[in-house]
Amino acid sequence: MSKPTLIPEVRSIQMSILETAPHRLSFVASGIVPTDGWTEPQLIPSVYMQLPAESMRADF
Repeated sequence: MSKPTLIPEVRSIQMSILETAPHRLSFVASGIVPTDGWTEPQLIPSVYMQLPAESMRADF
């Protein structure tokens, strides 16, 4: 499995809290890529040994 390539320009991100038990987060993002042929984009959460207070980060 090759290392994912990040989408170079993220234009928008929308986050919603789903009314499920337990609650889940839903993300919808759009971005710009330099060439045709990009398929199967993924949202991959970053892993921290200690997450900064009241924050969240994810790479696209």
